[in-house]
Amino acid sequence: MTNAMKKKESSAAAVVSFEGVAADLAGAGVVLGQTFGARALVVNRKAIACLNGDEMAFKLGRDSPGPPWRSPQPSGPPPCTAGKSIGRSNE
Repeated sequence: MTNAMKKKESSAAAVVSFEGVAADLAGAGVVLGQTFGARALVVNRKAIACLNGDEMAFKLGRDSPGPPWRSPQPSGPPPCTAGKSIGRSNE
């Protein structure tokens, strides 16, 4: 298995932060679940975000503008995830 395929372990701080995001979004119907063996935020049985190591990735919709450095109308398929490191500080 290559490094890209290995599941990263999440720190306790990342798990607490991820669960906090789930709690903050509970009013919108978001619940904790799993996708491909990773912790996930789920709405109507569909994963919208997952935790991999200390990073959280979000699924973006078809009409999402994507990152600001991309052109407004990319020639390829729309972006589907964006990652954000959580649970660790760079002190």
